Amino acid sequence: MKNKLCRAKADFDCKTSLFSTFEIVTVREYNDYNGGTYLDEVNTIAEFLDTANAYDEPFYRVYGIYKNSMPVSRKFICDFYDIEQAVSFLHDLTGKTIQLISY
Repeated sequence: MKNKLCRAKADFDCKTSLFSTFEIVTVREYNDYNGGTYLDEVNTIAEFLDTANAYDEPFYRVYGIYKNSMPVSRKFICDFYDIEQAVSFLHDLTGKTIQLISY
């Protein structure tokens, strides 16, 4: 397994944007009991290491976090299967250094 547990964020101070921050979260697809699958965020190392019902390797989801005036808190932007690509994307998008909260 080459993927790691990661959570990261990049502040975004563009005054005309509806986003205040962008974040990367670790996500995994799981088999459900009805024969389908569902996605869930992986927040702890225990969840990351628990592969029971896991459909595939974890991957990284990028969200835009809205400023306080919006009715919803965040919006899905894209997925990456490599953390370095996700970090590079956020750096390209914001021009800021990415804060790795857990890695």
